[in-house]
Amino acid sequence: MQVYATGAVTVTFDPNICVHSGACVRGLPQVFNVREKRWVRPERAPADAVIAQVQRCPSGALRAWRAGEDPSPGHDGAHAATAPDADDVPLEERGG
Repeated sequence: MQVYATGAVTVTFDPNICVHSGACVRGLPQVFNVREKRWVRPERAPADAVIAQVQRCPSGALRAWRAGEDPSPGHDGAHAATAPDADDVPLEERGG
């Protein structure tokens, strides 16, 4: 887990679940730049912009929350991908 923090926002990145869609890089290139060694720079944009972009991460590899807030999944400032419960998926999609 990689952690990038400023006084206003913390961003974490889990490379093990990233699907490399590039949504972060395209959406906020001044913050997410894979050409730089430290590729996440949350200090380069307002915290709200960073959090909004992180919430667009399709895999949930990126998470962000404001300083002093709870980073748990489901919190307004955090983002985490979750799989649906098997009971919520139609039978034909479960292979049954």
